[in-house]
Amino acid sequence: MNLSTNKPILYFSAALLLLAIVVLTQHTDTSRVGDETEHYFIEDYDSADVVRIEVEQLIDSIELRRTEKGWEVSERMTPMRRALINKGGESFPKEKWHRADPSRVANALGSFGGLSEGLVISDDPDRRKIYHVGQTGLAIRLYDEGDSVIADLVIGKNAPDFTSSYIRRSDENEVHRVRRPLMGAFSPSAEDWRERRLWTLEPNTITTMTIAGGKVNNTYEQNAEHHWSCRRCPNATVDQEHLRSFAIKLAFLRADQFADDVSIHKAGLDHPSMTATFTDKKGETRKLNIGLPEGESFYYANVEGIDEIVLIGKEIVELAKDLPREAIKQK
Repeated sequence: MNLSTNKPILYFSAALLLLAIVVLTQHTDTSRVGDETEHYFIEDYDSADVVRIEVEQLIDSIELRRTEKGWEVSERMTPMRRALINKGGESFPKEKWHRADPSRVANALGSFGGLSEGLVISDDPDRRKIYHVGQTGLAIRLYDEGDSVIADLVIGKNAPDFTSSYIRRSDENEVHRVRRPLMGAFSPSAEDWRERRLWTLEPNTITTMTIAGGKVNNTYEQNAEHHWSCRRCPNATVDQEHLRSFAIKLAFLRADQFADDVSIHKAGLDHPSMTATFTDKKGETRKLNIGLPEGESFYYANVEGIDEIVLIGKEIVELAKDLPREAIKQK
């Protein structure tokens, strides 16, 4: 046998053998201890039964609770964070609840609806760190109205296919690979859960809209045919598209940031520079107070009846100031 002529074949065979060894040793899902099943990961799960949620990861944790007014979120003290605060000699933060985004909560809880157990890939506690379902994992606890635990889980990292996730029941060793990306559904930060919409409103349901402050003081009315008019300037021509566009921006206004550590006085909201008040077809009134500017891009603001100060983009404030000049044309 001529070894020199067969070297390419030998090299190729060696390369294939090496590749096979790498795949077998590096692919974490090869340590299968069970077959994929069609059992649900949470038996008899109904998201409507969940009234309280705890999310925890290392020093960060939040609690969500369902109230008559909707979902609320608050930071939650973890043992690790408590130890750090004690060590630093700092005071513990006061518990404060904020409005939570109901859509985000619904989507997160929906992640477990119809979720199959998937494939059990390990039952070795020493391998939990590989899948991030140990101490560094994202702990999720769901409670019902009687404060009984519906589920106590640890969500790990996404699987290599990016469409599956690793997950473990907290009292079990088995790590499951489920066919659903779960990592982004939950967050241990309260900021990520907070409701940024200032209100829920359809622009076509607005009947009156009053902008007041400084030289601006006009009331605009929308009739059943969605035609806008100016109450205090009956002889003027109203730019329908301009008013309609402004009403849409106002109806879908969101907080860019939250200013929880800023006082009413510092924000200039004890004496607002401008207010926007509007009423819908049901007779419900909403009032937005606009305070001082913050930097070059934002204004402090708050919604009457809601105990929080937010930052909104200066664009909506400038549009409100320019509304009489841009939307109202005197004949």
